[in-house]
Formats: sequence, C-alpha cells, structure tokens
Amino acid sequence: MKKQLHVLLAFAVLFAGANLAASAAAPVTTPAVQFDAISLQRTACRGSCPVYSVSIFSDGRVRYVGHWNVDVTGLRESTITAQDVERVRTALVHATFPALRNQYQLKEDGCADEMTDLPGVLLSLEQGGKKKSVYLYGGCSGPTVPTAELEALAAAIDSVAKTTDLIYGGARAQ
Repeated sequence: MKKQLHVLLAFAVLFAGANLAASAAAPVTTPAVQFDAISLQRTACRGSCPVYSVSIFSDGRVRYVGHWNVDVTGLRESTITAQDVERVRTALVHATFPALRNQYQLKEDGCADEMTDLPGVLLSLEQGGKKKSVYLYGGCSGPTVPTAELEALAAAIDSVAKTTDLIYGGARAQ
C-alpha cells in the first residue's frame, strides 16, 4: 500500500510539473478590447484650450467636430486603417478602461490635488449597445488617478485620427 502511495505521489508531482512547464511556455496574450466606437472629447479651460470631439468606429470611420479654439470647426469625417484601429484597441487594454471609475475629478475620486480652470478629457467606449465613459479633469492628480494611462489613450486616439492638423492647422503647438 505504501509503495502504491509513493508511485501515485510521484505521478502527481510529475503531472503538476508538466502542467507548470506547459503553462510557462505558452505565450500570455491580453485580449484586445472590442468596441463599436470610442470617443474623445476635450473640454474648455479658462484660457484658449482646444475644444473638440473625435470618434473612431470599429470599421475605421472617424468623426471629428471642432468647437472652439481649433483651426477647423464643424464636422469632418475620414477613415483610418485596420492597423490604426488595432492601435486604439491596444491603448484601451493598457488603460484598463473597462475597470476604471467613471470620473476622476474630486477628492473622493482619488484626486490628492485639485486645481481649477483646466481642461478635461472625456473618453467614452461603446460596446454592444452599452456605453462606458470616464472623465479626467486636468486639475486632478494623485497616486490612484490613472492620468498617464488615460492621457496615453487620448493621445493614441488623437494620433490615429490625425486631429493635430485640424486643431492647430499647419502650425503645430509645442
């Protein structure tokens, strides 16, 4: 009986080791966040901050609306490549967007510092008829506020949608 137990234990250890090796060898991939549309809206400040919105649809359509302090006002539509849509999906994964709070604006949202008169960024994700929005006020900062991740997502949207030319025209801001 003791011998059978030792053999059984040896097989269990061998099997567990084989599973660990197989799982360690398997590449870890993070699934892309699927979306119907993702939108970025930059809000006003006390100065001359650009106020506009841009939406990117899963099929590559882009819709820009310039409001104030931009070179191009009104509606403009264009398209981007499937590769650019994938760049936005990747940025969504890095921002852990679905897990974020709905806003980062007040002390109870994690803002250790609150400054006034700064622009905000509203990011909205539409998936299968559901919508998730996250607002980041420019004057909110703190250790639990994902400023870098949200700004990176906003920058990815701006980059693939080529909003810089619409906002600043030929003269890009430094």
